[in-house]
Amino acid sequence: MLVCVLNKTGKPIMPCNARKARLLLKENKAKVVTKEPFTIQLVYGSSGYKQEVTLGVDLPAGRQVLVVKLSGYRLQQ
Repeated sequence: MLVCVLNKTGKPIMPCNARKARLLLKENKAKVVTKEPFTIQLVYGSSGYKQEVTLGVDLPAGRQVLVVKLSGYRLQQ
């Protein structure tokens, strides 16, 4: 599962995995901003690295499918 991440100023940066998010929260390097979708905000400065994200939407009969593709990850809902 990927967790949404905001930098110190509140701008979105690359998501991290749930384990990394738990470690950041435990070390007080991040705080929870929202629970749905689960989003954390860093309390320290970061490089602000971003990469290209591809979003695919498929609307078959009776069901909605969203696919987000990052390099190395694929999130389907």
